[in-house]
Amino acid sequence: MITIWVLTLVFAALTLGLSAAASTAREWWAATLLSGFFALLGPLAIVAMAWKTFGVIKFGDVSLVLEDPLPVAGGHLRAQLRLPPNAAEARVLRARLICRRKKALTDGYEDAAWQDVREFPITRDVATTIIIDLPAGLPDVYWHLMVTAQLPGKDFSRTYVIPVLPG
Repeated sequence: MITIWVLTLVFAALTLGLSAAASTAREWWAATLLSGFFALLGPLAIVAMAWKTFGVIKFGDVSLVLEDPLPVAGGHLRAQLRLPPNAAEARVLRARLICRRKKALTDGYEDAAWQDVREFPITRDVATTIIIDLPAGLPDVYWHLMVTAQLPGKDFSRTYVIPVLPG
């Protein structure tokens, strides 16, 4: 997030320089609009970074522990998530497992090839067991689990990369 902020400042400074060096009114307006865009993008990046940091401070590091054996396509994902005590008042943890196919000839991923959303109760000891059945026959895929819990103020939200072995 810091990188986005720094790049925004650099581009804003460059476009301000362009507007100062513009020889026609049209060039001046184009450079001014472009510098205004980057000037607005910087504070938005700072606010987004502060909001994400607030979530980390409020909930701390929350690790997901995959239970043995590791998930296999056609089997199921079984994992333990120990939430911080301040997340217990949510009572329900929403888990979304998303599978994306890898795009050919690029490093990107397509839209979700498969997904499943489940809700799990948050118990008094704040440990939640997540169990989701996995489909078979999805080659070259990337799996990630998004968990959320609605709370007053900042909601709990984390995303985990899940290694799923071929079935």
